[in-house]
Amino acid sequence: MLYFIQGAAKIGNYTHTVALISHDTAKNFFLTESNNPWIENAVAFIEGNRIALLYDYFDHKDDDIELHATYIEMPQKFAN
Repeated sequence: MLYFIQGAAKIGNYTHTVALISHDTAKNFFLTESNNPWIENAVAFIEGNRIALLYDYFDHKDDDIELHATYIEMPQKFAN
């Protein structure tokens, strides 16, 4: 389990502060046949043990992407 603290995404020549959003909100940002969302600022959501980054793919489809995130991962048990 991850606990997201803060994040920044470097997409091409731009750096965005990354906001954490819920799964319900993230559904509005998914690309579908009838939805090609414009995402002004990158957002992220946690799915299991990974952080998924959502950004405007149309404007940045050829750019390199780096996500710098500060998070806490639930530690393993030390003893039974």
